[in-house]
Amino acid sequence: MLLISAATGASMSCAAPVYAVRAKSASSAHTLVVAASRQGAYPTIQAAVDAAGNGDTIRILPGVYREAVDMKNKTLHLVGVSRDACILTWSGRDYSEPPLEISTGSVSNLTIHATADGVPGLVPGGYCLHADFDPELGGSLAIDNVNFINDVTTAVGIATRAHFTAEIRNCLIETRGDAPAFFTHDWETGGAAVDTAGQAISVENCVIRSSSPDAASFTIHSQEVSAGTAQIRLIGNTVENTAAGGQTLALYRFSGRCLYPVGYLGGSDFLLSPDSSGNSEPQMNYATYRQPTGPAAATPLFLPTPETAAAAAAGRQQ
Repeated sequence: MLLISAATGASMSCAAPVYAVRAKSASSAHTLVVAASRQGAYPTIQAAVDAAGNGDTIRILPGVYREAVDMKNKTLHLVGVSRDACILTWSGRDYSEPPLEISTGSVSNLTIHATADGVPGLVPGGYCLHADFDPELGGSLAIDNVNFINDVTTAVGIATRAHFTAEIRNCLIETRGDAPAFFTHDWETGGAAVDTAGQAISVENCVIRSSSPDAASFTIHSQEVSAGTAQIRLIGNTVENTAAGGQTLALYRFSGRCLYPVGYLGGSDFLLSPDSSGNSEPQMNYATYRQPTGPAAATPLFLPTPETAAAAAAGRQQ
């Protein structure tokens, strides 16, 4: 097979076949190619992840890859050659084994589909992509041009960390189950003395869609360390809920009114960035949203539009 020098573009013959295409760059990072039908390439994404080193790129050629990929302990870059032709699919019924578990790095040009087949785990329901693991501390995660489709529950679940930035751009984030399409929460462990600075998440030019009568399509849960803050940046997003009276947005805060009935350490807030604009919902735009203070801050901060609230009330009266 060929090893391709990224620095010179020259090809070098190899005396004996090897199990992967590794393209060495000037920075010593490599590109590993995944294609089940191509000789010399890795047959699965997980095989390439296992062989890769931090900073490597995994290039995914067209195909359907039926596997659960765990790359939470490495910083890698998953790059499909076509969003519609490169499909990672696995059961969405087991929280501990989603199609993609990740901490840092990047994902682009893929479709990730969590299906309704398979066996539920101890905690039923798994994200298409789940990012909630300690190595996220101090790192970053970038997601661009990905279709996330979950037939069971939430499509994307991301937790922020101190000095950690998550950026999601140009994605379709869709759930077909009775759940939020996108769920994010802030720092989860420790007490008030824990460093909580630098938590940030940016969502730009995405379609976030659900059909849930019981859960908001885009749900933010501020649940964690007292006095900690996280910033959320929202640019040019469309949020949809096709259920009658369905809610598009909800931001919950630890206060007895949080999303879950059992407590977290509680007290922190998500702060909307001043450049948030161009979104389908006025509550997502800084110019038309103001975060409550005092007792009002204990209630959900992203509230339904008057039209949505009226529709929900009418539905409850029927």
